[in-house]
Amino acid sequence: MYNQNMDKHKIMKQSFSAEKKNEWLTLRKKKITGHDAVKLLGLSPYGDFRDVWNDKVENQKIEETEAMQWGKENEPIIAQRAIKQLQNQGLKISANLDELANYTVFYDAWRLASPDVYAKSTIGPVIIECKATRSEINEEKLTSWKAQLAWYCHLLNATGFIASLVDIPGSKPIFKMFALKKQEINNFYTTDILKYLKQWHTAIIKQQISLAPNVVKLEMNIVEKFKEISQKKKEYEKQYEMLKNEILTKINDNNLSKIPIVAANQLTGTITITKRQFFDSTSLRKERPEIYQQFCSETIYRRIDL
Repeated sequence: MYNQNMDKHKIMKQSFSAEKKNEWLTLRKKKITGHDAVKLLGLSPYGDFRDVWNDKVENQKIEETEAMQWGKENEPIIAQRAIKQLQNQGLKISANLDELANYTVFYDAWRLASPDVYAKSTIGPVIIECKATRSEINEEKLTSWKAQLAWYCHLLNATGFIASLVDIPGSKPIFKMFALKKQEINNFYTTDILKYLKQWHTAIIKQQISLAPNVVKLEMNIVEKFKEISQKKKEYEKQYEMLKNEILTKINDNNLSKIPIVAANQLTGTITITKRQFFDSTSLRKERPEIYQQFCSETIYRRIDL
């Protein structure tokens, strides 16, 4: 949970009307938001640290998609239903839903929280994040939602809930709620993770990417050489596949296990034909997830993008 001694600055609250949207955007560019934290931690299916850097430092405008607009339009409906459900469960809660039309934020020296609903209740502050989606809620999506909510709950020492509307075309809309456990908040934002995120904040404020944590520093000639070889590799792989397909079209009998390759009346190689059984892990994960998890092992894969 939020430690009042972590920062000397107290938490501030500020609301911006739609007419003062630019003031809100200026403030959020100087802070780490819930969306930023999720991306910087690699937990968002919608972007990563590059998007955060481009947004805050390079000033690349984020275009609002139709899905984002649809989600915003449904926020008040989802919020009202969530509050009613919590009240029916015995939680006395009062929220100012008029704030949904504004940009209400809480912030300290480097963090910013802009929850959809911040309410007072008999158990203390309650935060409700409203999510509308046109696809199933998979593990990746739910984790990103929880990480965003945990950022708000951590900063404001609040109890959190995710209220979601799943509206898949051709199916009946489904309303789901998820409660965020205190341990989940602590797991998402440990002291080391907060230190990591604060380093990113320093790099953003000073506009020096070299100050970001865990960066791999290279000489530019290595970067350029890697790009050059990578491009050649792609071109050769494309040529390889074309030649391979041309060779395979010469096969007359697929029942043989080995076929000789002859060029200029010389034996130059062989084509080996083997049959393999395919294990459908996707179907197993869907039909028998408990068995899939039992035999699922984790490997580390490193990909370089330059």
